[in-house]
Amino acid sequence: TSDRGQSFMLAYVFMMIIYMTVLMYGIYVMRGVLEEKSSHVVEVVISTVKPFELMLGKILGIGAVGLTQFVIWAAMMAAVSAPGVVAAAGFGGMELPTIPAQLLFFFVVYFVLGFLLYGTLYAGIGAAFDTEQEAQNFQGVITMFLVVPLVLMMYILNQPDAPLSVALSLFPFFTPMLMFLRMTLTQVPAIQLAASVVIMGATIVAAAWLVGKIYRVGILMHGSKPKLKDMWRWIREA
Repeated sequence: TSDRGQSFMLAYVFMMIIYMTVLMYGIYVMRGVLEEKSSHVVEVVISTVKPFELMLGKILGIGAVGLTQFVIWAAMMAAVSAPGVVAAAGFGGMELPTIPAQLLFFFVVYFVLGFLLYGTLYAGIGAAFDTEQEAQNFQGVITMFLVVPLVLMMYILNQPDAPLSVALSLFPFFTPMLMFLRMTLTQVPAIQLAASVVIMGATIVAAAWLVGKIYRVGILMHGSKPKLKDMWRWIREA
């Protein structure tokens, strides 16, 4: 049906926006950390602020730019999809789906949560390596967590309320895209929405704690390409 086709298209567009923006701003965080590290600016800055505060400031600063962009997009979507706007603009034969306010709200919420999680991980990678080329392997692993929901998209489009779809949408690394995808297709219970936000919040706190330890040591390390066991040692010893 046309309604189902519109829902699929809306779901795909929203999901791709979240994917691209979380990835883009996450990489911005990594590159910002790498730039500060390679220019040795960070060695001066950490004499006045703690490494964790520096990391948090970098993530929140870039995140604020992304949030502003998302709020503008959400406002534009709300305005364009409002009843009568298309006809008033002279496109009376065109039909645009009305986007519920709840959907736009969670559009912003899941971007923020997704960015905080992935931005934190990308900050850790930036602190651990000297160049983006050296960081590619670890960067690829994190990016893969953003790619997997795209692979799962067709399954969830066809069965948004299936137990597996619910479980996948509650997995914090997939939640920003898959939970929002389900929201565009079906009425997601409030308990699942609340659970997804709580789980993501807890995961972000845990990631910030772990990455903060890597950041504290790695930001001052130069000349060596750390391995996973080295990062684990930094976590234990920091």
